Amino acid sequence: MSKVALLLLLTGALADAICDRTSGRHVCDPSHLLSVAARHSLEARLREIETFPGPRECKGTSRYQMAVVVVESLKEHGHAGDIRGFSESVFKELGVGQRECDSGVVFALARGDRRNHLTTGKGARHALTDAHAAEILSGLRPLLRAGDLDCTYIYIYIYIYI
Repeated sequence: MSKVALLLLLTGALADAICDRTSGRHVCDPSHLLSVAARHSLEARLREIETFPGPRECKGTSRYQMAVVVVESLKEHGHAGDIRGFSESVFKELGVGQRECDSGVVFALARGDRRNHLTTGKGARHALTDAHAAEILSGLRPLLRAGDLDCTYIYIYIYIYI
């Protein structure tokens, strides 16, 4: 079973410098954009996701894993304007989800660039379809426009949980 360890990426050494990949945490907020209370609450909720039974195709103790990364700017992390590439890099670099089931989900947000993306592993796509992901991201717009990042993450959890 792979560990989410944390969820940032960038490029190996850079990821290690920004987020401790061995901490077991699921939230990476190197710019401290979330309140401490929201970060702790989200961390606890993301741990809950790991208790959900994983994809039906996977046997045994298969579970889903989700990681969240929030940065101020993609350019600072070598992904100027490319939120999808950034999110996919986080997903691959950190090994979110179980390798044999590809059961991970990464939500990436670059606040200053006004970009966000949900990356799902193949094994998580029956639970979080592309249409559901698009609906979630669309629902975030009012919260993001209002600058309420703390509520944004609670919204993500609630709608992925359902």
